Amino acid sequence: MILHPTDFSSSSDLAFVHALRLATQERGALCLLHVEATEQQAPPWHEYPSVRETLQRWGYLPPGAHRSEVAEKLGLWINKLIRYDHDVTDAIVDYVRDHDVEMVVLSTGDNGVLPRWLRPSIAESVALRARVPTLFVPYGCRGCVSPEDGSVSLNNLLIPVDRKPRADAAIEQAIEALRAFGSEASALTLLHVGEERHFPWPCWPGDFPWKYTRETRPGRPVDAILAKAEELDADLIVLVTEGAHGFLDALRGSTTQQIVRHAPCPVLAIPHDG
Repeated sequence: MILHPTDFSSSSDLAFVHALRLATQERGALCLLHVEATEQQAPPWHEYPSVRETLQRWGYLPPGAHRSEVAEKLGLWINKLIRYDHDVTDAIVDYVRDHDVEMVVLSTGDNGVLPRWLRPSIAESVALRARVPTLFVPYGCRGCVSPEDGSVSLNNLLIPVDRKPRADAAIEQAIEALRAFGSEASALTLLHVGEERHFPWPCWPGDFPWKYTRETRPGRPVDAILAKAEELDADLIVLVTEGAHGFLDALRGSTTQQIVRHAPCPVLAIPHDG
């Protein structure tokens, strides 16, 4: 199941199309979750992008398709859910722990621009506590899913690597993404911020058909990673998070937190289980 928490604002529309495209590819379930503090008013689902209209625009459903065709023709199950809780993070994390959620898709953005519900601190806290892969779609970024036609662009993927935590899980996720959405032109870059002699050699599959490069840079990890993402015109950054320690030191730590907040493209954060 793909879980997409939303506050119904247009700020989360880009994250919505990423969540819908992932669920469509997996022929699985998509849960759209909204959290309210009280039951005083009904959620404005009518103001949110229509799943059927979006799928029709993408050519997955014919014009005028009935609601039942979403499941019958696409194998896609949509669940629109509202929970009442004064703590947004608690409500989302509780849902993740009670259900078979494979990935959370969240919109993030500048604290001074977005409403409280979508501020990075909320998204980061959810990912840190939920311990499932989380796709962050920064507000205003260049997404890798087109809202117009649902096409996916994965030409350049960036994976920051270090000895701890190991980047094997990030590489596995990147390969899965390339197999689903990549093309012959797709390329993957492994970036180590530090000395060349400390470059880690992660496990690598023998049947990897795409181009990949490795690069070492000096400097601050955040600056180096964001600069490389801009140079590559990266479509996706994939990284491993470990908690409060290590090079990519948790969504509450400075490195990953700042990458998520300032990335020019979506960021897929993979929790380290070691």
